[in-house]
Formats: sequence, structure tokens, C-alpha cells
Amino acid sequence: MRFPLEAMTDEVPDISDSSGIGLDQYLTLQLDRGGITNPGMFLDSKLADWVWDIHHAAFENLMWLVRAIFSFEWVDLLAGPLVSLSETMNDLTLELKVVIIGLGLALSAAVYGYQLIKGKAALGITNLLVTLLIASLLSSVFMNPWSTFFKEDGWFDSFKTAGSQTAALFVDGGNETEEISADQVITQDLGSTFVDTLVREPYQLISFGKILTGECDQVFNEELATVTPGDKGDDSVMKAVGKCDEQAKFFMENPTGQLDILAGASIMLQSFYLFTAFCAFLIFVSFLFLGFKVLMLLWQCILGIFPGSDRSGLWKGFLGCIASMIFVTFSVALMAIHLKFTQSLMTALEPLGAKKYLIVVVS
Repeated sequence: MRFPLEAMTDEVPDISDSSGIGLDQYLTLQLDRGGITNPGMFLDSKLADWVWDIHHAAFENLMWLVRAIFSFEWVDLLAGPLVSLSETMNDLTLELKVVIIGLGLALSAAVYGYQLIKGKAALGITNLLVTLLIASLLSSVFMNPWSTFFKEDGWFDSFKTAGSQTAALFVDGGNETEEISADQVITQDLGSTFVDTLVREPYQLISFGKILTGECDQVFNEELATVTPGDKGDDSVMKAVGKCDEQAKFFMENPTGQLDILAGASIMLQSFYLFTAFCAFLIFVSFLFLGFKVLMLLWQCILGIFPGSDRSGLWKGFLGCIASMIFVTFSVALMAIHLKFTQSLMTALEPLGAKKYLIVVVS
């Protein structure tokens, strides 16, 4: 149930908790799964395993989504092929565009020159200046609008960088001089807090009935790091924790309240997921709107260079492109604020221990 990160990047960041334990090590709960002699425990463990599998996969996919938002590699995936195609088409139609620009300028000069002769100086001069401006744009940046916006170091890259730098103000301790990376968002600055609160702590509470501390927590780390992910038959972690913590041992033999913890952790995760998906939706829709407006710019410029045409569509289209890129910048910053706020909230709730999950269920 994992999204194909490898399809978007050559390097998949290791997501781990504050103790350095990788997310994959938490695939399987540490449970006594009963058997024929204890069908109740068998059924309870099956249900807990099923819910935990969904929870773990949802968290992993959430981290994928966060990384995808900040990496913007999907933009290259969608816009990249069209950049090459647009450059090829521009080379093939360059002479035709030059002829169209020349024809438009000649007709505009005749029509607006006639306005000057007729005494409509203000109108004629204004129209001539606007025509020259459009011709200048059409001969340069809007000769191939798609490439101008979406090529490497193009206009979209500039706005994307601005959004990342704004995000760095919130996520990276106010470092506004460097563009924040997607891997940094997940692994270095915020990821460990999310893994601790939404994976590690629920994992320990469900498996041992408490959040381990001190020497026993260290034993847990050492044993869990050696477990093969997904191996439900390996009880080495349970045995090691049972030896160092009598309370945890008693809970493993008499488990209770596991589904309450699972429900609370899952609700916390889903609320976080929904807002993240909302930000991703805003960014993606803004990108699609930008792409549509960019595709229309060349046609609107060609129409605008001829006399008598309504140029409002050109200006609205151009402003729409700028507004879309600004909105992408805003959405990235909003996502960063959301991440930082969630991290701060999780840190503030840390002293509550297991109670924070039960509070979520009750509320």
C-alpha cells in the first residue's frame, strides 16, 4: 500500500523516529497472537493487525504526499515533455510567427495612424504603444510561453523557489537564504516528531500498554532495529521488553484498550492527512489553471497585435498566470505553517502520554 516514490526520485529519504528507528521497522505490532487455546486473543490481534496495517500505510503515504508537494518533481513529469515539444514547434513555426508579427504591426500602424490623422491622437498613440508592447512580448518571452514558464529556471521555478524559501522561514528555523528540500522537510526537521507521535508511541502503547522510558526504551530500540520488517513470528522484542519491564510484561499477557489507542492515533493521522491533501489539491489545481492560461497566451498575443481586437483576454490571461503562481507560493507556505503547527501541537501534548489519544477519541 505504498506509493511509488522511486518513480519520482532516485533517492528515497529514510523516514525514522527520534531514536533513529526506520518507519519500516514498525510494520508489525508486538502482540501475543494467541491460537487455538486462546481464540479471543487471536481475534483481537487480527483486528489490531488489520487496523495497524492501514494506519502504517496511511502514514507512509502521507509522508510521500508531503514530500511530493515540496519536491515539485511532478511538475517536471507533467510539464517537462511539453517544454521540449513547445521548443520544437517554436522552431518549426518561427518564420510564420515573424510574418504574423510583421503583418500585425503593419495593419496596426495603418489603422492607428489613420486615427492620428483624424485627430484621435490619444487613442491612436495608446493603441500603437500597446501594439508595440505586445509585439515586444511576442518576439521574446511569449514567443514560446510554455518554455518561458516551465523550463528549468523559468518563471514557475522562480515562484516555486520563493514558496520554498517562505516555507523555510517556518520549518527550518528562519533560514530564508536557502531553498528547503523535500527530504529535509520529512527527515531532518519535522518527520521524526510525526513518526514519534503517530507511529512509535501508539506502537508501544498497543504492544506494551505504556510508552517505554530509560533503559527499557533503549532495549526496545536495539531489538526492534534487528527485526525483519513484517515478521510476525519474531517475538524477540516482546521477550526483551518483558524482561526489563514487569508492567509491560503483564500487559502483553493481559492486553486491553488497544483499539482505543489505535482509534485515537488514526483520527489524529486522518485529520492531518485531510489538510495535507487539501493543500496538495490547491497546488495541483493552481498548476492546471496556470497551464491552461499559458497555453492560451500565444494565441491571445497574436490576436492582440492586430488592430480592432479585444485585448482584455490577453491581460486577464497574463494576470491569471501570475495569480496562479502566487497561489502556488501561498499554498506551499500554508503547508509549511500547517506542518510546523502540527509539530508544535504534538510536542505540547507530549506530557499527556496515552491520554492524548483517548482525548481525541472522546472529543
